[in-house]
Amino acid sequence: IWVGAPLFLPTIYVSAMLHIILFVVLLPVSAWRREFDFTNCARTPTIFHDPHDTDLPEEMVVPLAETITLSHSAGNSAEVQSFSVPLRSASQSVAQDKSDVIEHAKILFQNYMDALPTPNAPVCDDQTRTDRAFVFAIGSIFNDESKRASQFKSDVFNTGVKKVEAVKQALLSEDVTCPVFAAIRSGFRRMWTYPSGGKNRFWALSLHEDTAESPPVLGSLTEVDIDWFGMMRPREADYDVLKIPPEIVVMSGTSKSLRDMYPCDKLFVFGYGYHHPVANMPTGLSDIFRVENRIKNRSPFNQAPDKTEIPTLKLCELGQERVGNKIFCENNLMANYGHVLTQSYIDIIMAGILETGFTTKVGEFTVHGGASPDIISGRYLFHVIIAKIFASTTTWPVDEVKGRRVLFINDRACPRNGNPIYTPKEKLHAPHGGGISSSVFAKDIDKLYNMIDAAMKDFPDGRAMIEMRIEGEDVCEKLVKVTRWMDNQLEKEDSLWDLAYRRVPKEHEQLPVPAQSCQYKMA
Repeated sequence: IWVGAPLFLPTIYVSAMLHIILFVVLLPVSAWRREFDFTNCARTPTIFHDPHDTDLPEEMVVPLAETITLSHSAGNSAEVQSFSVPLRSASQSVAQDKSDVIEHAKILFQNYMDALPTPNAPVCDDQTRTDRAFVFAIGSIFNDESKRASQFKSDVFNTGVKKVEAVKQALLSEDVTCPVFAAIRSGFRRMWTYPSGGKNRFWALSLHEDTAESPPVLGSLTEVDIDWFGMMRPREADYDVLKIPPEIVVMSGTSKSLRDMYPCDKLFVFGYGYHHPVANMPTGLSDIFRVENRIKNRSPFNQAPDKTEIPTLKLCELGQERVGNKIFCENNLMANYGHVLTQSYIDIIMAGILETGFTTKVGEFTVHGGASPDIISGRYLFHVIIAKIFASTTTWPVDEVKGRRVLFINDRACPRNGNPIYTPKEKLHAPHGGGISSSVFAKDIDKLYNMIDAAMKDFPDGRAMIEMRIEGEDVCEKLVKVTRWMDNQLEKEDSLWDLAYRRVPKEHEQLPVPAQSCQYKMA
């Protein structure tokens, strides 16, 4: 998958290298369709909106062009002809704040593009030059429905999408962005160092500049434009924008770099993360509160942790065998401002990789995901291999988890992140709710969990993490509920995603099979 991998054999486990060898040998570039086709990767243009319509109901009912049979968590089935969408707008001041961030980001994007050097190789003399920008995804951006939800929520709450036809237009798009998997050869590291705020308090992924023998990092490339960069900036505002030299981004199935693919174009390649190498964080994850200005200068991290404001502190009541001594546990949670490592966030990424390119039809609407784990493991081995390589090219806080200085919890029944994968209501621990990121049919959720766990167990660090994961329903009983914009719809099982993932066939009906648009398969 990348050039120079043998240089890093001491830092990458043998099992991971076997997956990489399979990736290179079995999946040559000639066997791929649309491997380097970035033409459909740009953001869909902003849809119609009416920013002056401020008298909004709580939700909007969107009709379907067909009747669908839905299997509810209570065990009953019902025929439905519509779904609802929340229209609870942010206040005008909040919307303005985000608009300011978006506009500033667009200016920043243009500055990045203007500063790029123009390639002057002889081959370029008669070539048409194009300015191109690529995001290198390392985390939740892998998940197609997670990305679309960010755009849709932004349109509804910040740009004023309100009328039925406008909302329908936002959800009708069948465009599928097929990411191109690639690796940064060296100089960067993927780490669990982003501390989410609010009641969430979980560690998310960051890309770190790190030149000290850092191993390759698997990610995906998507060509983006100025609007996409602006739309995503509020979501990624706590990260630096890290510029990645296109010469060290190596394309999957080949030894070619992104620069080799576009020798004459200006290329802006970026990821979201921080400039601090692991050597600057000797204590562990909590050092991010000390070394990173973007974090230590914002509330609540700009002051000493307040025990009354740590929403995860009750986890220390789970007993010494699971979390260590109670005082020791509390002190470590305080040092981490309550942040824990969560399985639900890992699931967003892994499910996103496994479900890449799959779409499920709901009447005239399209939802990303829906392929069963049986189909993926039987016919789309590439997706499984990529999930394993993702796990094995991530720097995991194994020693901190083993020493219980960082708690790693199985929160699938009470997910901490803002938009977790769609989780069937019967699999949630009330009053906790789920999200709408790409997932599988409700009946297949346990198979998905098993597939993700198996991918993590495929290399030593991942296996150690799973062995130390804190399990049990009482985990959810110690955690506060995270509120989300789709809570009412998911509680009623009245969202588009309920219809996609809880649909059952009528008599003599065969449900449409999820389509795969990216064709990640061997010739």
